[in-house]
Amino acid sequence: MASEQWAKDLKVFLVPLASASSSRRGLWRDRLLAAGAADVFEAPSPKLAGLSHAVLAPELTRERLDSWLKREAIQLNPEAWVTTDWLIACLARQRLAPEAQFSWPPATSAPSSPAKRQGRDEGANTSPRKASAAHVAATSPTSLSQSPAKRPHTAIESPTFRKLAWGADAASAKPHQDSGSEVEEVPKMSAFNGQLTPLRERLLRSKQKFACQRSEPARGNNHELADLFSRMQKHYESLGDGWRERSYRMTASLLRGLAFEISGPGDLQRPELRRLGKKTREKLLEFLQTGKIGRVEGLHEDEATIALNELQGIWGVGLTTARRWHGMGCRSVADVRQRVKDGQLQLNQDQVIGLDLYEHFAERIPREEVQQLFEAVREACQGRFGPRLRLEACGSYRRGKASCGDVDLLISARSPEEEFGLGSCKEVLGHLIADLTKQGFLTHDLKGSKWHEGDVSTSSACYFGVCKLPEKETYRRIDLKVHPVLEFPFALLSFTGSGPFNRSMRLFARRAGFSLSDHGICQANHARGNGRGQRLWTGPPIDQHRFITEKDIFDFLGLAYREPWQREVDAQWLLETGTDLSAAASMPETAMPETAMPETAMSEVGTQPEVVDVDSDSEEKGCEEISPAMLIRLAQLVVAKCRSLHADPVSDPSGSAYLPQIRQMSDGQILAHWRIWRCPLPEYQAAAAQICVSRRFMCDTLLLRAVRQLHLAGTEELKQLSAWPGIVSVAALGLIDFAYGLGDVSRAHAQCDVMSQANIFQNLMKVHGALEEWKKPLFVLSLLLLRQLVDPSTATAKLAEVTDRGLNCPQTQVTSFSLLLLLCAQRILPDQQQEQGSRQTLLTCFEHFMDSHKEQAMASAFIEPNRLYWAKTAGRPGCPEWLQNNVDAHAVNWYTALLNSTLAIQVPHLPVYWDSFAPPVVDFWEGLTEEAWGHFRANFGRRWQGIPQLKADSPSPIRRKDLRGGYLPHQPPRGLDRPTQQLGAVMNAEIAPAGRFANEAVNPSGSPEVRRCLARYVERFGFFFSKAFFVRRCFEALNGECKPEFAGARAAMQDLFAQYRRDPQARVPELVESLEEYCYKDDMFVELDVEATSHFLQWLQLIEP
Repeated sequence: MASEQWAKDLKVFLVPLASASSSRRGLWRDRLLAAGAADVFEAPSPKLAGLSHAVLAPELTRERLDSWLKREAIQLNPEAWVTTDWLIACLARQRLAPEAQFSWPPATSAPSSPAKRQGRDEGANTSPRKASAAHVAATSPTSLSQSPAKRPHTAIESPTFRKLAWGADAASAKPHQDSGSEVEEVPKMSAFNGQLTPLRERLLRSKQKFACQRSEPARGNNHELADLFSRMQKHYESLGDGWRERSYRMTASLLRGLAFEISGPGDLQRPELRRLGKKTREKLLEFLQTGKIGRVEGLHEDEATIALNELQGIWGVGLTTARRWHGMGCRSVADVRQRVKDGQLQLNQDQVIGLDLYEHFAERIPREEVQQLFEAVREACQGRFGPRLRLEACGSYRRGKASCGDVDLLISARSPEEEFGLGSCKEVLGHLIADLTKQGFLTHDLKGSKWHEGDVSTSSACYFGVCKLPEKETYRRIDLKVHPVLEFPFALLSFTGSGPFNRSMRLFARRAGFSLSDHGICQANHARGNGRGQRLWTGPPIDQHRFITEKDIFDFLGLAYREPWQREVDAQWLLETGTDLSAAASMPETAMPETAMPETAMSEVGTQPEVVDVDSDSEEKGCEEISPAMLIRLAQLVVAKCRSLHADPVSDPSGSAYLPQIRQMSDGQILAHWRIWRCPLPEYQAAAAQICVSRRFMCDTLLLRAVRQLHLAGTEELKQLSAWPGIVSVAALGLIDFAYGLGDVSRAHAQCDVMSQANIFQNLMKVHGALEEWKKPLFVLSLLLLRQLVDPSTATAKLAEVTDRGLNCPQTQVTSFSLLLLLCAQRILPDQQQEQGSRQTLLTCFEHFMDSHKEQAMASAFIEPNRLYWAKTAGRPGCPEWLQNNVDAHAVNWYTALLNSTLAIQVPHLPVYWDSFAPPVVDFWEGLTEEAWGHFRANFGRRWQGIPQLKADSPSPIRRKDLRGGYLPHQPPRGLDRPTQQLGAVMNAEIAPAGRFANEAVNPSGSPEVRRCLARYVERFGFFFSKAFFVRRCFEALNGECKPEFAGARAAMQDLFAQYRRDPQARVPELVESLEEYCYKDDMFVELDVEATSHFLQWLQLIEP
């Protein structure tokens, strides 16, 4: 029975070495003292005499302890030497655990001699404390240091231990443990190296929900229905249709999770099925009436699916290549062979081999033949290296399958000592491949064979190839993998599979703060990688000597061990429960955070000017013509005008209409209002109605508000700034001089950032060069205003931030411009802060998100489709930049005028020249296919050149090349004023101001054709703000803090959720403790509950009911 004073009279020394960190020792000390311990020491002390226990980390070696004791001049003579696992077990049970089971150094697993067993039997009645003291008396560091000749082997040095750990039977070795032993409770408390946190404890309690702890899924009430939808999901996944694939996957998941069986039409009206759409309900009703779903019945007859599956059966051909070949008319392997024979199709080396051996690779390998292939490789290893290597057959063979798709063989040295004489893994693999090739066993090398005999790297090596037994005619795929001996348990676990099992186990490790791979396990620190959108899980590695078998990995993670034959996880169930993170490869990214997008749509669609040459003659000339005092007076004037405008707001001078809330008006009221304001017709009501975001955020958000205020105040000043070629240099140098207190502007040229040592002036020029033309005057204005609005220390910090971003890509350089602009606006208009604490933080982050989301929506609905059409129809090799500039120059303000007039929202115009451009009304969507729209939805905010399906020539995204009528953008470079070949003379049409044009174009008396054209644009823009699309992107962006501007959003939402769950109307289940548990359907936090998340965002007043 546990006792609150179980540690009474104990005197414990926590040895401060190895993994016994200061934080862990402090925690243990507090708990021991609370349990009645007489004294607990964390550091050397004169009072160490009379210790009852010395507690040491299990991985601590005798040599290190001896050295430390000698250096500290300490002699330890405790009654018991125990590992930290003993202390963890005591704290878990709240009573003393037997020291003998946790003695230090850890006892080896070697079988005891009869004499030793007899000694143990004789001492069976001895108390654990005395038995442990007797054991340690002969092995304590003090006595060992006095008689080194009698020092026993350490764990790795022990020959018996070597035999158990690295022998041929290590993988299947199962340490014996009596069922009644008290040690059974220890693995959970000793999991994660004893570093249990509340998050890890919750993870251990819910581990049964992870697929790696379940051998098979539970079959739900509607498994037959769910299987039908799963078949449709796989069908559309093979076609690359991410939207339908995701819809059917979620439907199958929903059906499997229902607590009741759907038996009649009335069940379709139950609230659990409220998320299902009309067409899905029709399919369910069809099943209830006929017992089948016609769409599923026809899948096996779908020619596209059959063709794509057959083409992907060729080794080296993935979905992208198969779809490209399918577009070229290839419907079967025979077609591919004919195209290759005719010279119409070029294949790489792997595809040539895969095509030649297609029938061989498609045939499953019987288990008996796998054994024969294994023996052939084993004999080659034996002949070259003797008994120093061990060989394991992995994959489906080790999982007990009757047949295999290929042969996976894992090779490693038998012990660390023997590894040194073998050479590097790549050298071992190179010799083995040479021998097997010479014997005729290996016949073809595939793309994985990138090993080099001259490479002496000690990392693992891998070979993909083709093999054949002499007495057989069939060629087989074979993979050879060589790993260092310390990585062997991890490699064996990884290559045994199954893939879904591995992904589930790695997800569990990552949730616990570790990164598990085939090379080892390390602590996971979330850090960005080198590539766009990449993230790395890196951190201090865990000592690999403690992992001898696969079971040690399971024990470390606190998981129940699964035999290889128990790891055949049902992949479909895993996909639906969200453990399979690769499930949504063809969908908008959810679990793995979303693809990083530029901060502004203009940075996506604009050409990137060359970086300003700071040493150019024009810059120096400009610097001499401008007076710094003149710029200071100019900045003071703009600040005063901004503040006066804020006190007495002015109306938007564009002349565009500002409509009331459409959903609160009847049709008659809407028509009457439109007639008065000469505004849009009912074609646009449906588009406006699908927008779920609160009106205040659609009308005016952070960056746009700052742009508008600064522009309205400084219109004339901005024109002056644009006219001075050297203004940016003067403004930048003046701010650097002010921030660093140099007292001499000339010294600002060479000023470097303290941390990065990068030249500040040069990076400011990089940022300026990365901006579009309309942003450059605002950037200069920001540099001038900062000198008037902030103190030198703040200016220094902001310059350091801009410098860090200036070192990277243009995307981050544009972000730094936005941050400068926002800082200026916040200092000029300090009373914009309406909320406090967490709500203020969240609103600021949400406004940042809205700025970015609006601009990405404009890119995907307006700008990029237009650019795509121009590039595919009017593009010529001599003028690609001209065509891009033609589309980019006009787009933003014309579209904002359009949105102001049609969606009952106000998106402020962006400077400059909002009343002098050619507003086009050509419906470019009419010239594009529906597939093109699907690609823009799936690649939200991305430039069309970054979408592989659109960049490729086949299939073409163009439906019509003869669009006629309306205006087209026209701003050719100097000296190049000839019209384009397409759309002829429409460029000479009359140019109208944007605001007047937008209202006239949607006037009831206007052209119905124009209204239809605009309605399609508006509808597709509004789609990106619908609940189905917006809620997921908003929550995952803010909760994931995927951009620096979103920092603090997660903590703010967690704080606000604590208030939300106390609201009776929220109806949050009592067991739900965190925001993630509430917003996600599954325990792996992959499948977002859009309805629940929407309710939370409505409570925050970010979206409308």
